[in-house]
Amino acid sequence: MSIIACILPDASLEEQARLAFQDRHNDIRIEVGLMKEGIRQAEKLAEEGFEVFISRGRTAFLIKNANPEWSVVEIPFTVLDVFQTIKRAKLHGKNIGVIAFAPLISGLDYFGTIMGTSIRFYPLKDESEVKPKVLAAIEDKVDIIVGGAVTGSVANQHNIPFAVIENSVESMRQSAQEAKNIAMAKQREKTKGNLFKAVIDYAYDGIISVDGKGLINIFNPVAERVTQIPSSRAIGRNIQEVWPDLEVRRTLCSTKEDLAQLLNINNEQVVCNKVPICVDGQVVGVVINFQD
Repeated sequence: MSIIACILPDASLEEQARLAFQDRHNDIRIEVGLMKEGIRQAEKLAEEGFEVFISRGRTAFLIKNANPEWSVVEIPFTVLDVFQTIKRAKLHGKNIGVIAFAPLISGLDYFGTIMGTSIRFYPLKDESEVKPKVLAAIEDKVDIIVGGAVTGSVANQHNIPFAVIENSVESMRQSAQEAKNIAMAKQREKTKGNLFKAVIDYAYDGIISVDGKGLINIFNPVAERVTQIPSSRAIGRNIQEVWPDLEVRRTLCSTKEDLAQLLNINNEQVVCNKVPICVDGQVVGVVINFQD
């Protein structure tokens, strides 16, 4: 099952996405949702197992910030996308208003001369300016407004003709491929994680791992048996609360291994090794293994 979904901010973009995804990417689920509705769509899809989302503009930004565990690929806008949309908009009249964020429309003043139209540009700094810019375009008597999906929702409220800026098929395909690369990387990490868990769970030794603060993040079945504490109660607790005699704090403050320590726990003697986990010379955790 694919774990990739494309959430488009406007239904008019759906056909373009299906065209872009056909053949090589037709396993990507396509849904429509603008801004907060896009987040709701992502939440529903996440419950079904989707982990990687393709979107664009403000909707992509909001989805990305809604959950740090989601991977979001943003479909990029290009100058050619704006050009093609203006070309389509000419069918509605020669007075065209383009409302978009400043970097996207910077330096496009020559478009009007090339296309034989009168084009007014209304650059945006942030989302709060959309409505005032739409009203300004109406005041200037434009025949049609060109912009993103957020602008379109405001233009529709004021009954002004609108053309959403479409992404090129190539941009969508590139985004789909990037999403698939991310999905493959996630799958590889899951495979490694499951393999690692199997090794830990079925080891003959007791294995405990703690982070840099001494909080337990691994507590295998042998550790459960020896300490007589279920992992559900141990994970997240400080190791000193669970097994005070281990004295892990000393290892956390050193890059040296502490080997062959003989300890008593629940009337059993165990031989314990404590090995610091170092990243760039800094201790970020400790792995403890022991045998009874």
